[in-house]
Amino acid sequence: MIGGRATIRAFVAVELDAAARRRIAEWVDRTRREGEGVRWVAARSWHITMRFLGEIDPGTVPELLSALRVALEEVPPFATRWERLAPFPPGRRPSVMALHPTSGTDLSILAGIVERALEGVGFERERRRFHAHLTLGRFRGRGAGGAAGESRASEPIVVPVEELTLFESELRPAGALHHPLGRLPLGGSWPHRGASRTTS
Repeated sequence: MIGGRATIRAFVAVELDAAARRRIAEWVDRTRREGEGVRWVAARSWHITMRFLGEIDPGTVPELLSALRVALEEVPPFATRWERLAPFPPGRRPSVMALHPTSGTDLSILAGIVERALEGVGFERERRRFHAHLTLGRFRGRGAGGAAGESRASEPIVVPVEELTLFESELRPAGALHHPLGRLPLGGSWPHRGASRTTS
């Protein structure tokens, strides 16, 4: 999808498996009926952003993928649990409605590993602190989310983290389309799908 352009908009993220996507879709359908003022993100675009890269040179993609693969070789897959739907960031003027994990510790550690790999290939360190969240909708108008409430799932939604994906984000009037540029499996000592440590 790069198509000879001078730069591409890219980010590194965790994709959702089918079971998690189905549970979240059911939750969003219930929430959608309860209030207005949120422009909900299409389910195909749901992901957990680990690092937004901005505009990058397409020629750097192979080196970037290689550095991330090496960094992730010793990182075992794990599972995260998500159970709270609330505005993000917290405060008077949140911009999005997001799903929040029970604990973001493992994802924060993973984000740090990604950050160090990116620094090794010339990216500047991200100045903002990493906060794990999964954007499901954007508030319409500035400050529109200030009065929005939160809800909790009856049971946590489990999202396995077994690989990261480098995406190109193509901005369109109807919403961004995300094209995978490369998938990066986590290594470590958990070889089978579904085998995971659940410290989150």
